[in-house]
Amino acid sequence: MSDFYNDEYNKQKQSNQNNNQYNSQYNNYNADAQYYNAPPKNDRSLKAVRTILIICIILVSFFLGMLANSFTKKETSILDTVLQDVKRNSIYYDTETWDAIVEEMIVNGGTSMLQTIDNYGFLLSPAQMYEIAYPTVSTQPTFGISFLDTSIGYYIRHISYGSGAFKSELKVGDVVVSISREGFSDVDLRNASAAEVNDILSGDNDTSVTFTIVRGLDTVMNEGSLSVLPVTVTKINYEGDFVDYYFGATNTNIDDDEILQKLKVDSLNGTNIGYIKLNSFDKIGVQNGSKYEITTSSYEQFKSAMTLFKNVYSGSGKLILDLTGNPGGDIEQAQQIASFFVYDFTQTNRTNFLVTTLKGQYDVEQRVYETKSVFSEYFDENAAQTESQIMVLTDNNSASASELLLGCILDYNTGIQVGETTYGKGIAQTYYPLNYKGKFLHTDSHGKTELLTYNYGIYYTVAKYYTPSGNNIHGKGYTPASQNIIDTNDRIALISRAKTLLSS
Repeated sequence: MSDFYNDEYNKQKQSNQNNNQYNSQYNNYNADAQYYNAPPKNDRSLKAVRTILIICIILVSFFLGMLANSFTKKETSILDTVLQDVKRNSIYYDTETWDAIVEEMIVNGGTSMLQTIDNYGFLLSPAQMYEIAYPTVSTQPTFGISFLDTSIGYYIRHISYGSGAFKSELKVGDVVVSISREGFSDVDLRNASAAEVNDILSGDNDTSVTFTIVRGLDTVMNEGSLSVLPVTVTKINYEGDFVDYYFGATNTNIDDDEILQKLKVDSLNGTNIGYIKLNSFDKIGVQNGSKYEITTSSYEQFKSAMTLFKNVYSGSGKLILDLTGNPGGDIEQAQQIASFFVYDFTQTNRTNFLVTTLKGQYDVEQRVYETKSVFSEYFDENAAQTESQIMVLTDNNSASASELLLGCILDYNTGIQVGETTYGKGIAQTYYPLNYKGKFLHTDSHGKTELLTYNYGIYYTVAKYYTPSGNNIHGKGYTPASQNIIDTNDRIALISRAKTLLSS
């Protein structure tokens, strides 16, 4: 849930541009013997540099603390002032290494300090901020894999349709134990840091990475076979696969992994029960001159799936909505998708349904999100008066916008939760430009690469969100009724429980 505050960002960006620039007059020092006669790079010099850097870090920490307390203040000049002073006066300043040093200090050190007060906060590099301000590609190049970090490696929860991973031999349920890439040190995922993983998985289109995977861990306890093999995957652009669905064998776009094959054959065939997996709340588009045009979104794909759902089941279908592994995303996408699941059982004929309320530090930051109801266009509203038409599957990784949507369904009593307790993320973040700038290599959609200069930025928490009934579930999540708590690793049991509830 990161792009609720684009308007706030743009206002702050303009304000920063209007700020008075720091007076860069050089502070001349007398040519005393203490500067010219001291041995170069001795202990005293090192201590002096360390002192300067410590002061810098303290001031950055102060700045971050101030900013986190009130994002409307303009303390960003502090950071720029300190860094420029170090740049002018440090005897170790080197034009060849300065940008790299600053990048490490700001992004790594700043993120560490910010996370002492905001677990979701981090510093944005100039490249990341530029991508936010000027999205120039239709999709982000990606491998198309959703991972779950475990003690034995990275468990593959989802492979997006049409992605590089989809075109490879990877399967849902594989566990990646190591990653190798030409020009990089191999990464053992059983004890690797997030920075190491992000580094080796970085890169533009056509970046190839070899995953060493373990296959068969879900069957080895039942005398199944276990295999270890390398699989090479290439990062590509592809139309986002935000939605998977199964409405019978002839109406499906679900990846052909073994578990979902069982789902197709054994569980839902011959029923009036459909299945939709919503993978994220997102949108992608293209840059057309100065205008950014959306080409596809979670809502548009979900709407298309629901139209097919209605046509296949002739208005009498019931739905399993799978939110497992869905980390959230754009609140406006959740707001639009909620229209399919809100309904007025009181027959008061209301026109607007509350989806969520965001509350910041001050009452003026409160934002209300509402939607219309299209529930009766897709479900039997008469049957819905007495029995649930929707089962929502969740796990510990169903977070943020997923929980927002689930909260709507539960508060309006249109569905039942099955699976595991959700993550418990009931807060929203935004981004904010710093005055300090850095250089980065940028490749546009035409393949042209150039060196650009842009602001660093900060990403931090600005609001809590509340369900229609006024609940904030941060740190708590949603827990299914006791009889509906199912181990989500057992997909067949999970689907079977949902099917039983819908068939009763």
